[in-house]
Amino acid sequence: MKKLLALLLALTMIFTLAACGGGSTGGSNDGSSESGGNVGSWEGHYVAIEAESIDDPEWEVLPDDLLDYDLVLNADFTAVYTSFRDEPEEATWKVEDVYINLYDGDEQIASGNYVQRENCFIFNNFMDSGYIVTFAKEGSAEANPYNRLSDEEKFYIGTWTSYKILDIDGEETLISGYMSDDMVVTFNPDKTVEINFDDETITDTWTYDEDESYTDECRFYIKVVGDELEIFDGEFSDEYTFVCKKTEEYKMK
Repeated sequence: MKKLLALLLALTMIFTLAACGGGSTGGSNDGSSESGGNVGSWEGHYVAIEAESIDDPEWEVLPDDLLDYDLVLNADFTAVYTSFRDEPEEATWKVEDVYINLYDGDEQIASGNYVQRENCFIFNNFMDSGYIVTFAKEGSAEANPYNRLSDEEKFYIGTWTSYKILDIDGEETLISGYMSDDMVVTFNPDKTVEINFDDETITDTWTYDEDESYTDECRFYIKVVGDELEIFDGEFSDEYTFVCKKTEEYKMK
């Protein structure tokens, strides 16, 4: 009886070890992971969602600057990347330990850590750009800029239409040649903004500030008052303010 139990125990251990060893990716040299799990899950297009200057962490990286970076990991372990909006360059990629490494031939040219954030990896000094760049897989929640906004910033997202104009004393007024609904502003999660005003459309980026937000190039200034926005620009900043209500909510894609 004891011999039978010992034999059964030995067989159980053998099958357990075989099952554990069967899932190992080993140290293959075909570009697959050495300890990175399911390599196929990393294939796809990656977009830059954050960038930080290595030399000056206080340097502000605008949303438009993130378009400088792009990365595609193909199923055959080839990769295509751009940096500083140069022409796309080709490379190969491997998953090694907790890194996704890019190679030019045998030379490693970039290394991204993939365990710090889900669906993301972070490259320190991506392609010698001087920036720490975080990429997120296109289509993931991490790649959606709306999910990275604060609650205060999310308040802005959507389309706002003016319904009255205030003078310098805060009194409702009219401006010759303008209607009260002449300003339509759409704030997007990627920090871009479209301003339809004075028979033209202006595309800009915007920055949130708890006291008074603003667009970055044409400098429209925006203040939250209750559930409304008060908006004025450089031309009318000393005289007139457009008061806007949200007329269209942002729809998650």
